[in-house]
Amino acid sequence: MAEGLLELPKNNGDLEERGNEYFKDLRLRSFFQQSKGKKSCFIMHDLISDLAKSVTGEFVSRLEGSGGGSCVITEKTCHMSNVQERYDVRQKFQSLAKAKGLRTFLNTKSFWWPLYVSDMLMHDLMVKSNLRVLSLANYGNIKELPEDILKLWGCKYLVELPRDMGRLINMLYLDIKGTKLARMPEGMGRLKDLQIVTDFVLGFQDGSRINELGKLKHLRGRLSILGLKNVASAMDAKDANLKDKVDLKKLKLRWSKDNDIDGDSRHDREVLEQLERHTNLEHLVIQSYKGTRFPEWVGHSSFSNILVMSSTGMDMLQLNYFNLLKC
Repeated sequence: MAEGLLELPKNNGDLEERGNEYFKDLRLRSFFQQSKGKKSCFIMHDLISDLAKSVTGEFVSRLEGSGGGSCVITEKTCHMSNVQERYDVRQKFQSLAKAKGLRTFLNTKSFWWPLYVSDMLMHDLMVKSNLRVLSLANYGNIKELPEDILKLWGCKYLVELPRDMGRLINMLYLDIKGTKLARMPEGMGRLKDLQIVTDFVLGFQDGSRINELGKLKHLRGRLSILGLKNVASAMDAKDANLKDKVDLKKLKLRWSKDNDIDGDSRHDREVLEQLERHTNLEHLVIQSYKGTRFPEWVGHSSFSNILVMSSTGMDMLQLNYFNLLKC
């Protein structure tokens, strides 16, 4: 998708859905097969993999081992995958400078424990102005990204968050799940083409407010809104305009962390009242809500598409509305 390999539907439909159709077609043609270890993952058959390596030649490289293994990197290298080690030292990436036209850098996790990477990798990647796909997932020692990342104007897929996100106006997909992010940076509402953001984290005072979500009109799939106890006004929550986000299927609303016992029942109820979502929603999770009751829209019979609804950390709640749900 970020590489521009997908043909835009004539009806201006969903580009990601078009990509899914391409993948399903390739799977039916046995280019991919489901992984035995994890159903959500797919692998190439050995014969197809060998053919792909032969066709791509020096345009694609795969880094393995602490020294990069037998990976050959040249000026023609455009796409690179990195099989992560427990400690990815700079020596592993010493040939990265040769790939002047690098467009893709993806990580593949090979260990379950925390991984660490040399700080110099950040410097080496930031000079790649052609980079369009960047994954820095699984590295436990990355606390922040350098400001130079904002020079990657064509980058649409990031898996870690830069400080001034609002300048990456072409971004379509933002995956920050599993991070310890305390807040979204200011200006998130400027990312008007954003289609998927896994988490929208509301911090105390500074950072983006929940009303910035109202400017993100193309959100789809799943969305988690975290830190709702920090919403200053119920009217800000109304401006998030969840009701018009017809393509959202899964929604999580979390007021605070599970061990946070503080809360304002009236404030929480007023905020939830304004977060009425579209009737297309199929999965709703509400966590750490301190209100004593739900607003009328929760459990209303018009939300017949709801398949799953769950709640945690709500000791004071009077569960009067769940009886209308078919789940």
